[in-house]
Amino acid sequence: MIKTKKVIKMLTLSEFLKELDPQYVKTKLIFGGTVRTFTYRGFEMEKVFKKYFMRECRGIAFCEKTGKLLALSIHKFFNKGENEATSVEKCEEWEAAGKFSVLEKLDGSMVMPLIHPITCEVVFKTKYAEFDNPIITVAIKKYCRKLIEMGKSPQFEFCGPSNPIVVPQQGKDRLVLIAIRDMVTRKYESREFMVKTRYPDIVEFHTSIPEMGTQQNREGVVVRFHMENGDVVCVKYKLPWYKRYSKSIFKGFSDKEAVLEELVLRQKIDDHISDLTVDDKEILKKIYAKIRRVCDEKKRILAAIPVEIIELSSRECTKWITDTFKDPKVVAIFWMSRRKQFDDILIYKTDFSKYPEEEIIKRRAMKLKKKKKKLKKKKDGDEEK
Repeated sequence: MIKTKKVIKMLTLSEFLKELDPQYVKTKLIFGGTVRTFTYRGFEMEKVFKKYFMRECRGIAFCEKTGKLLALSIHKFFNKGENEATSVEKCEEWEAAGKFSVLEKLDGSMVMPLIHPITCEVVFKTKYAEFDNPIITVAIKKYCRKLIEMGKSPQFEFCGPSNPIVVPQQGKDRLVLIAIRDMVTRKYESREFMVKTRYPDIVEFHTSIPEMGTQQNREGVVVRFHMENGDVVCVKYKLPWYKRYSKSIFKGFSDKEAVLEELVLRQKIDDHISDLTVDDKEILKKIYAKIRRVCDEKKRILAAIPVEIIELSSRECTKWITDTFKDPKVVAIFWMSRRKQFDDILIYKTDFSKYPEEEIIKRRAMKLKKKKKKLKKKKDGDEEK
């Protein structure tokens, strides 16, 4: 019997959609509706990233018309000690094996190029939006086009004084090459490959895992552990200084629970989970339960919107919701709910306290229904005359 080698094909939009968990996915069209991009949403990271392909929901982009993969991002990976998959014990075991590479973890915004499906120009995007900045030169576009035509997807970090995230930035803005991924296998290319491409500003690679204790004004490093089966496991090692500094932003908050809740809502809690005490983790569980409870109650209010309103035209429905709930954010939440997509953090942060009772909502719907019937009857009478 002749053995045939398995052919690996490039991921398509339809295949990607099958592998996702819709309740944790946010998607939108960019570049004039030609490109579909994805990111994740939610506040309980272990649930959000339970499915493997959810980890690619950090800016991956497809052609909306053909479904062709246009750009890969850096996949979601975790901090040392954040969960069972990257526990301190496992990381120490991998460190002892000695098969790893170490990259500087830059504090900026991820940027990736793609070729526009219509104009064929090289354009850039962040995790969830278009990116247009003077830092992108003709030479950079030419460099990216060459790589994309080779079947590679480069990723950059935009960092500098004009784009501070947590760490104070000095000097000039930079567009640093942090990774190159193969569009078919989705594997990361080596440092040697990156150097051969001759990009002038490549992320710093370290010869070993640096001592974290006393360093400051840096975020940390990313360690790529090379497994015996060929897989690569990426783990974030954050500086203690960085964790303290990122927490110091919340000095005005009254207590530890308030700080932890704000970290959850800003999706920054993952940097601190490994340092939480047993009591802290119990507080975190209560915060998660409170967010779920509040969101469920607000979703119930949205579900109570009468069918007469839902059956209106999009414009009329939007106007009714705006007039009734007095908050434009509810319109966005309502239309997401109609697609069975919920941004729990947005729902939780939106104030529902001023919104009318369910009975008032129904009465307003009936009043609108009667008004529409009356107008229709008048219109029909005029046509008969």
